[in-house]
Amino acid sequence: MKYSVLVCDDLITEAELIVSLCRLAVEELGHQFHGEYVTRGIDAIIKVARKKYDAIIVDLILQGEYTDKTPLGLTVGQTIRERVGPGAKLIAISAKHSESLESSCTKAGFDYFIQWFS
Repeated sequence: MKYSVLVCDDLITEAELIVSLCRLAVEELGHQFHGEYVTRGIDAIIKVARKKYDAIIVDLILQGEYTDKTPLGLTVGQTIRERVGPGAKLIAISAKHSESLESSCTKAGFDYFIQWFS
């Protein structure tokens, strides 16, 4: 089986690390892996419109990108969920954590919230 993952993180080194960790985990289980990343929310939205992914990992705090004091990653995730439906796992990552942020992720359609390092 082949798994495809898209990572959206404005920091290239973190995006590359996440893709590498996903690759290690998937290949360790004996599966094929395809991973790619983008650094802007709009690029993630465009990619999911063109290609099917098994998992989409979105950094909530995309530097300099907010909409009405809401982290853009949250808005990006909600837009992706509306476009792809329940088929792909949508995973939020952030160095910041609060119950209200995690609750907002659930309401936006994310399947999981992972507190990432800062």
